[in-house]
Amino acid sequence: MKFRFPTSTSTTLIKGLKVFVNVLSTTFTIQQPDSGPWLRLSACQSIADIERDGEARYLPPTILDSGTGSDTLDSESSELSESSFSTPSSPRSSLFVLSPATWPSQELGSATPDAQLSPTPPPSYFSHNDNEFDMADTFFTGKPKDENPQDFMNRLERTLIMKTGLTEENKVKLFQLLLKANSPAAAWFSTLASNDKTTFDQLRIAFEVHWPVKPITEKTPQEKQIILEETILQYSDLGKRVAGSIGGEEELSHVVWANKVERLVKEIPDTNNLLVNQICKKLPKPLQKLIRSKVTTWTDLVTTVCAITLVEITDQLEEERDLARLTNLAIPNPPMKALTAAFQKVSVTIAAPPQHHTVPTTSYQQPFTQPAPRPSHGSFVDRPLHERLANVLSKALPIQPNSPDGIARYSRLASGECWKCGQRSHHPAPCSSPAVPALETKWRSIAQTIRKKAEMAAAPVNIVEVESDEVQTYDVEDLAHLHNLINQGKAEGLSM
Repeated sequence: MKFRFPTSTSTTLIKGLKVFVNVLSTTFTIQQPDSGPWLRLSACQSIADIERDGEARYLPPTILDSGTGSDTLDSESSELSESSFSTPSSPRSSLFVLSPATWPSQELGSATPDAQLSPTPPPSYFSHNDNEFDMADTFFTGKPKDENPQDFMNRLERTLIMKTGLTEENKVKLFQLLLKANSPAAAWFSTLASNDKTTFDQLRIAFEVHWPVKPITEKTPQEKQIILEETILQYSDLGKRVAGSIGGEEELSHVVWANKVERLVKEIPDTNNLLVNQICKKLPKPLQKLIRSKVTTWTDLVTTVCAITLVEITDQLEEERDLARLTNLAIPNPPMKALTAAFQKVSVTIAAPPQHHTVPTTSYQQPFTQPAPRPSHGSFVDRPLHERLANVLSKALPIQPNSPDGIARYSRLASGECWKCGQRSHHPAPCSSPAVPALETKWRSIAQTIRKKAEMAAAPVNIVEVESDEVQTYDVEDLAHLHNLINQGKAEGLSM
């Protein structure tokens, strides 16, 4: 058995070799032959010959160096010492040869021991960026809703450029393996003529004939302008980070808006800066205040907006909220609002008409008889009171002569006269005066009922004016200035 070690070994390797030799010496005795830099390891006669320590562990034999008398190995030597060892003779000898190995010096150099012992990997035919062009999980189906055919072919060509050394047959085979099974693309390839499968260039021509480039209708400048006008930065998004257009990384909302506007302006293009003022007016108020200098070009607008920091946005939003709170405090409640609320709590009720007590009489009373049923003439139409009163007034009595009796008749109709005799100052129940015709009695009864209901419905309501103290009003700008004076010096730094 041979153990090969490099000529230029380090201290770590020499120490490891020493431990290995000591372990072998527990079972074998080391013997140096007459010639050559080799060590002969001979088996011991018996295990009982090996010395043990107090814990019954085997002890290695002492190796004596006749030249120097040292039992250590030189860590800096390039080969094993050629010292003689005194070992007992044994018929059962096993030869273990330790021979130095020769390694090319250019492979070792000044590398570490671990690097010297590790094998050199074979050279790679591909770069470390091959994974970027790996198409192992890419399958082309040929369906319109799946991957664009031109994008698939471009990816395949990039892969073939990186994987040099492929034959035309292997290129065509790779194309076939990237077609999804039972797909329209696989069916097309199976029916393709053999002449179109000879080289990859012929295959690409047939591919482009079957899946030509579909042109897309380009947007008109008017459509692009509408898209630009609809690109509005919302007030609620100020001070927040949203997904940006560069790699999907999060960015402040106003910066993302500025980058998108810049791209849309270049697509229109608006070289004369005609839409700058129109777009600036649609910005949130806090952002408009931060754009102190009047921008006239798209470059100025994009540069100014992108330079606004998150701290400036936050401070401006806080100032807007403080100003809104002061504005709400400065607006007084109108006097009529409190008065209206008071009237809503008032409930108006109509008093019931007074009950007239009848005086019992000893006059003859006709016995009660069951009235005969009357034929139905349809349902009664309940007309409004003012229509009924107008109907009564239209059928008033004729003009009377200029006499006391006529003047009395000119008095207000249905104003409390007796239904039976037409005279005032008494009620119909105890009336003993000559009765008027029955038709007139009925008319007076109806007129009096209508008039009472009309007067009750039109009961006057007294409106009481509530006087309030004078409310002092302040201008919003004055309150904002006062708020800034109160809070002056509370922030970090000097107050000017």
